[in-house]
Amino acid sequence: MNIILILRSEVVCLTILLLLMAYSLICGAKSEKTFLRVCICSLGHVIFDGITVYTVNNIETTGRAVNYIMHFFMYLFAMCFSCEMFCYIIKNIFSAVSLRRWMKAVRLPVALYVAAMPFLEINYYQGNGTMYSMGSAGAAAFALTVIYMILGAVLLLINIRRVETNVVLGVLPCSILALTVVVIQLLVPELLFTGAVMTIITTGLFFSIENPVAHYMKRAYIDLDTGIKNKNCYIEDMRRLNETYFFERKGRGPLICAVCDINCLKAVNDSFGHMEGDELIRAAADVLSKTFEKAYNVYRVGGDEFIAVFIGVSRDRVEGAVADVRKGCKKYTSLKYPLSIAIGIADSCDDDFASIYDVVSLADKRMYENKTQIKDSTSHFEPCCAINRQKAPH
Repeated sequence: MNIILILRSEVVCLTILLLLMAYSLICGAKSEKTFLRVCICSLGHVIFDGITVYTVNNIETTGRAVNYIMHFFMYLFAMCFSCEMFCYIIKNIFSAVSLRRWMKAVRLPVALYVAAMPFLEINYYQGNGTMYSMGSAGAAAFALTVIYMILGAVLLLINIRRVETNVVLGVLPCSILALTVVVIQLLVPELLFTGAVMTIITTGLFFSIENPVAHYMKRAYIDLDTGIKNKNCYIEDMRRLNETYFFERKGRGPLICAVCDINCLKAVNDSFGHMEGDELIRAAADVLSKTFEKAYNVYRVGGDEFIAVFIGVSRDRVEGAVADVRKGCKKYTSLKYPLSIAIGIADSCDDDFASIYDVVSLADKRMYENKTQIKDSTSHFEPCCAINRQKAPH
């Protein structure tokens, strides 16, 4: 009975985390497991946090070897939690391609910690009302946790314009809370409330980002064919950006719009069928999302039309990205037809525009001028137009 009373907060945390994990497994997106990993790490820490509360106060009974192992897992899950929190931030900033590179680097310190653990010490001290652990193993875990949280908060602030508002409002306070708790825990080590705080943070992430309403709202802004933002998101973002940049005049740096249109999509549909045309659209979306990585967002606003919005990015860098798009199109050699994209860009500094829609209109005009230039250039456009002379397969 006394054990249950002592660990009552851990029991409550355990129940909450199990419910969140059940939701993530049943209702969460199959391709996005980051939140589930956050739940697992928080759950693991709560479990071993509760176990060590008992073992550290009963060293004579449990033995130092058991204490060491239990504390090792408690520290490990705490560090993994901060690591997955950092991954959570990365996932909401970078593209899938960049994400894979980041994940390997981010998780490397955790692997090194596990490898070094046999050489690290865990010491036990009598605190105010309870014993607690410290030593080089605890110090290393706390240090890595602080580094993860600080880097995550800084990365989020640097890329704040590229991140959805609900993500910022959900993750940033959680990161600050985690840092605060680590500092308090170091100053008053016998408090032993990290498990409860991890549960609060995980719950906060759920209600701000992962809950069903947010999940379906996010899906409403995604083009299911290509995986990039759709016209609904474009309309909403343009309304907000127009108010910020052209009504309130609070925008910082240049705002550049790039209107992109796939060449010869109709010819591909007529000759090969709409399934092959959809492949062309997905290839174009892939090239644009990867190459326009610095864009605020890339949207599919029509069958073959995309719009990218850049905020605070120089004109030279955008023009360089446009040139990279043309290079990227040439890499799709596995397609039955050449991938070609006409692009026009316009800068908010080009003229005294009344609204962001005027910037898009000028970019759209320049896109059609670029399309005409491509048509007039036989060396670039002849392979694409040759599709018109091919017969559709039977």
